[in-house]
Formats: sequence, structure tokens, C-alpha cells
Amino acid sequence: MQDTVDAAEVVASPPRRFWILRGPAAYFPETPWGAWGGSWASLGIFLGAVLSVAFVVLIAFGLHKSLEDVLVNIVGTLIQQVTMIALTLYAATRFGGSASAVLALRSPAQGLKSYPVAFGMLIILTLFMNAVVHQLDPNSFNADVQVYKEMMRSPWWWLALIVVGIGAPLSEELLCRGFLFSALARSRLGTWGAAAVTSLAFAVVHPYSLTGVIQVFMIGMLFAVVLIRTGSLRVTMVCHALYNTLMASLMIADLMP
Repeated sequence: MQDTVDAAEVVASPPRRFWILRGPAAYFPETPWGAWGGSWASLGIFLGAVLSVAFVVLIAFGLHKSLEDVLVNIVGTLIQQVTMIALTLYAATRFGGSASAVLALRSPAQGLKSYPVAFGMLIILTLFMNAVVHQLDPNSFNADVQVYKEMMRSPWWWLALIVVGIGAPLSEELLCRGFLFSALARSRLGTWGAAAVTSLAFAVVHPYSLTGVIQVFMIGMLFAVVLIRTGSLRVTMVCHALYNTLMASLMIADLMP
């Protein structure tokens, strides 16, 4: 049985406690997409975004061979994110769907207090995982974030900050925990099965070490829990954006070894 509730029930009896792990789940999938259709559409959106990057890179190197790799990387990533966001919003409105409903862009059931609680949980989780990873493989984290350090310490750090702090949270959350999650949650997988599958997809698209991929998967599961409990993708997007911006700011300030 899916761990969801009807929209009318959420409105009629919202959770009284702001602690998002208590009370009934507030997420309910509202999408015309089925699991298979949503999965194939998500793959098509991702591949379309990747192809847009390849196209931009080819043109950039063809017209301006002197462009620095880091600038091409930043601009290419931005184009990929914009393409992914546009295609996801388009797909969400197909077959009579509403983008706000399909992507769960509603207010959190527990109100504004959901944001600091969810972000606090994220910080605690990442600190714990970083401590464990540092003991197991102290060099993996630095290797995983090296490309971002180069971006943030380049003359185009301000554009990189937009890519990391805004573009990544919007594109990844809308496609993964917005569009794909809702399609999978309608199937026999239910919301928790959708949480596992989307967290895995979220992890494998990040070109990190094994420990880095595991960390991203765990963060994805936390975001899925937050989505299920609050019923709002807004909370995960804000947490994702704040975390990325915090990490990027440490890199810009040269406070990260």
C-alpha cells in the first residue's frame, strides 16, 4: 500500500507538529504519467540536456579554440540545467497535467518551520558522512570536488555560483524528485520505492568516487523523506540550494582544503 494521503485530507487535517518525521505523510502523487512512461520521459529529458551540452561545447571549441576549459565547463553545465528545467516543466504539463501539482510545488504541510528543520537534518547527515568517509578514504572527497574548486576559483566564479547554487538544485530536484518521483510513486513501488529508485538515479549521474556516490544516495534518501513528509518539493530545492551555496562559498573563500 502506498504511503500517501488524499489531498483533501491533508488540507482538512494538517500535521500539528512541525517535526517532519512525525505525523502522516503529506505527499500524494498528482501526475498523468505512469511509471514506465515517466521513466522513459525522464531518461529522454536527461539525454536531451546532455546533447545540448555536447552541441554547445562543439560550437565553443569550433569558434573559439582559445576558450579555457573551465569556462566551457561552466557554460555547458548551465545550458544543460536550463534545458533540463525547460523539458521537465514541459513534460509535467503534458496529458493535462499541472506543473505545480505534478512536481509537488505546493507549500509544505507543516509550514515554514519545515525549512530550517530539513536543512538542519541535512547538515547533521553530511557532517556524519564526511567524518566516516574521512576515516575510510580521506582523499576521495577532495578528488570529487576538485572540478568545482577549479570553477569557484576561476575568474568566472560568479557564474559558477549560479550553476552550483541555483541551476543544479532546480534542475535535479524538478526532474528527479519532482517529475520522476511522482510517476514512480503511482506504481506498485509506492512512495518509498520511488524514494530508493530516484535516490539511486540521483547518485549515479554524479561522477564521483564510490564513497561520493554513496553519500549522494544518502542525501537523496533524506530529500525523499522530506518530500514525503512535507508534501513539498520547495523544501528539498531550498535545502539543496543552501547546501550547494554554502559549499561553493567555502571554495570561493579558499576555506576548503
